[in-house]
Amino acid sequence: CLALLGGPPAALAAIFALTAGFAVGLLSPVHGLLAASTYEDERLGTLSGVQQFVASIAGAAGPWLSGVLVDSTGGYLLPMTVPLAALVCAILVITYRGQTALEAQPATDYANP
Repeated sequence: CLALLGGPPAALAAIFALTAGFAVGLLSPVHGLLAASTYEDERLGTLSGVQQFVASIAGAAGPWLSGVLVDSTGGYLLPMTVPLAALVCAILVITYRGQTALEAQPATDYANP
């Protein structure tokens, strides 16, 4: 997307690095707060660990699987379509599954113990 801006490559790389850095930096504390308000206190560590394990495996397998798909199909259409389809499915599940875990139980206020 940044290449469409037509700027110098170094400036585009800096914009990407800042944007990605802010996004990842914001995700980490939000993930912990969301998990703490969603899971039961006695299972929080276990469930967070399992979630991080699955995310790590997916993060490691994603580039490899994309490479296999590119090699087998000869193009990038399928490797780009699979994550997009997964994203659309996740959005649909989150949108249409009804009451969320956060709505089902009162949130614990960890900021004011």
